Amino acid sequence: MLPDNNGFFLNPRPAQRSGLREAIKKQVMAEYGHELDKAIGWRKQLVRWKLNALAEIRYRDILFMGGATGKR
Repeated sequence: MLPDNNGFFLNPRPAQRSGLREAIKKQVMAEYGHELDKAIGWRKQLVRWKLNALAEIRYRDILFMGGATGKR
């Protein structure tokens, strides 16, 4: 990781993040996809929002809490 001028750290390989994000989305859909299949109408949008939020929480946990390296 390289620090930029503002003190934030930049990941030199951002392409790996998109692969991680896709893997997490697939995992969440495998676990909770049945809820999306059963939902109808406005509930389908609500379940879709819930699954996206869950995937984002897992992604940020791995990215910022060291889950990708096994350090917690």
